[in-house]
Amino acid sequence: MDCKHTQGHIVLPIFYHVDPSDVRNIGGSFKKSFDEYETTRSVDEVKRWKLAFAEVGKSEGRHIDGSISDRPETQYIKDIVVYVMQKLKHRVFLSLGEETRLNFSNHLVKGLEKVGINVFPDNETLGKGEKLLPTNVRAISASNLSILVLSKYYASSKLC
Repeated sequence: MDCKHTQGHIVLPIFYHVDPSDVRNIGGSFKKSFDEYETTRSVDEVKRWKLAFAEVGKSEGRHIDGSISDRPETQYIKDIVVYVMQKLKHRVFLSLGEETRLNFSNHLVKGLEKVGINVFPDNETLGKGEKLLPTNVRAISASNLSILVLSKYYASSKLC
């Protein structure tokens, strides 16, 4: 969210099988992860993360609930690709958790690349809460749009 405020990035949250209110209010699976962070990270760092997730949870995005009445993921991917194409044809940074890396996020990357959008998926495996690698920082800075695939276990993922 820092890049949104400092560099004017567009942020598109994708709430993948997670309720946006759990992201916004640090509830559900996010609460468990933040309870752990509060014992291992500084108070200021946790506060900054909570504020960022609260802002993301209030942002307009896509909610994929995965219920029987929900539409197919392929339709969401097409909609996201169209949205991104309307916004830009430049670099996109994709922040994802481990549980979507090999399915939804992988298909989304392929869909964006198929229409000529340059995507940098966050595939670095760091320890939970570790600082970003310089390659990630450069990719985020060079991007015009960040897509956050917020899945149920995103906050506890090594890729978060």
